[in-house]
Amino acid sequence: LPYVEEFKNYSYGSLPLCWADGEGASADSKNNWRIEYSRLYFESVDYYNTTGNSAAILSPIFDLTNEEGARLHIDLMNKYADSITIRLSTDGGQTFPIVLGKGYTNLMNYTRYSFDLTPYVGNPIRVSITGKSSGAEGSFAAINRFEIEKIESCMRPVSLTVQSVGGTSATIQINDTTNATAWQYVCLRQGEYLDTVSTFVDVTTNPFTI
Repeated sequence: LPYVEEFKNYSYGSLPLCWADGEGASADSKNNWRIEYSRLYFESVDYYNTTGNSAAILSPIFDLTNEEGARLHIDLMNKYADSITIRLSTDGGQTFPIVLGKGYTNLMNYTRYSFDLTPYVGNPIRVSITGKSSGAEGSFAAINRFEIEKIESCMRPVSLTVQSVGGTSATIQINDTTNATAWQYVCLRQGEYLDTVSTFVDVTTNPFTI
């Protein structure tokens, strides 16, 4: 991680490396997900794909064994296809018992959906995305970005500013973009090194005075 797939620069009708057909998909029909014009595309028109047909596409397998946290983002469009279901496997794709989300109907523009994968770290995961055909004229579903990002349990702030420096005190302003509500700090004398420190001070206000 991180992993980003935008489905660009692939030949028409192909799949990205390590992606695979899942339950219900048929490689020799239109009941599948395939690359089309820089997107992963599911046909839902009855002329091409019988009403009620379902087909899943499987992401690569991601090893979250040593990750602290992760988040999945999918940019999804669904023009009148019946529904989309997003499932998760924690056994490397053998089973998909976890439903991350379902429905996602009548999305005329790409919409981002995000899912916290942190409860499933320590496992090899795989994502299954299932489209169901409605048969409606002009209907389809598509994905143009699939991303899994790392989430670290203790993120480093962007920077800090020292203000109101006095003989025995100073005010510290933390510049943080992670929406954190608690921090730890330590003060070192000139020439000291962080690896010699075993105790940090917890603060829950920003700015704070030391």
